[in-house]
Amino acid sequence: MIKAAIVEDEQQAVKCLKNCLEKYSEEASVTLDIEAFTDPRAFLSAFRADLDMVFMDIEMPGMDGLEVSRKIREKDDSVLIIFVTNMKKLAIRGYEVNAFDFIVKPVNYYSFRLTLNKALRHIEKHSEHLMTIPIKFGECRIDVNEVRYVETVSRKLFFHMGDTVIESAGTLKNFEQELHGYGFRRCNNCFLVNLKYVTGICKDSVYVGKEELTISRPRKKIFCQELTNYWGGAE
Repeated sequence: MIKAAIVEDEQQAVKCLKNCLEKYSEEASVTLDIEAFTDPRAFLSAFRADLDMVFMDIEMPGMDGLEVSRKIREKDDSVLIIFVTNMKKLAIRGYEVNAFDFIVKPVNYYSFRLTLNKALRHIEKHSEHLMTIPIKFGECRIDVNEVRYVETVSRKLFFHMGDTVIESAGTLKNFEQELHGYGFRRCNNCFLVNLKYVTGICKDSVYVGKEELTISRPRKKIFCQELTNYWGGAE
């Protein structure tokens, strides 16, 4: 099932998008769960990090689609945002929120179908790498492949994803088994490392990109062996 939301203040536009989605669902034999919001603030209040795609009107009173999309990205970097607009020049700003595509009003079903085909291919390719983690005010969905390492500090978890660090709750033990199949291994009691980002080992340190993490003595032998296997393609 594909979960989709429509955020559009004009009822006629909502009806048009729903009709297109229902027609596509029938033609492509895809089950779609569709929810529509005419108030962007109501959408943000109800938002959960389990949507596959959002059809977002750019020009809405009170809060425009770009602002809504920025708030979405604070919780979910993976949901596909598809802008719906009658002004192409506004849609170009979609790069600011990593928008997937845009559809021009009035919506043409043929163009709509092409966009949906592309979106579903993307979802099928990337969905197996997505994980939902708890955060302070709800949930956040992340791409596991972008996590370099997970750190535990004072009973909190920190998912390090390049320049982004997401604070979560739980213990490393809770995530260790789930992340094992993605190539994550413990180098000590505080760090769970994504082996694909390891750039080297020196004495009692492992380098994840430019960051240096400590390898504990009890874990050093097995960690180095698993890293060697990973580099050798034995994973």
